[in-house]
Amino acid sequence: MLGEVVEYPRDPFDTMWEEAGIQERVLFQVEYLRSIYQGRNHPEIHVRAKYDNVWALYAEKDSLLIKTLVDSNFDPMNLCEIDWSSAQEAFKKVDLIEEDT
Repeated sequence: MLGEVVEYPRDPFDTMWEEAGIQERVLFQVEYLRSIYQGRNHPEIHVRAKYDNVWALYAEKDSLLIKTLVDSNFDPMNLCEIDWSSAQEAFKKVDLIEEDT
């Protein structure tokens, strides 16, 4: 809801996590934000500036979310302590995230 104070990690019993496909959608967004964050180190200054500008927009919109993701190296467990394995397996099948080595 608009104006709602959000804390992380979220309650795993929150009904939002029962919605079909929510974990996959959240994980996609986490990986998308990770790619923007990493793009801020691009060697080309004009490309880096674009990533910096987009990152600044996200940070302004939800600074707590951004801080939580950066501080945890984009670990979704810090968003909500639920079993992310099925969502992570789904992403591995489409090569959207790297396996831990």
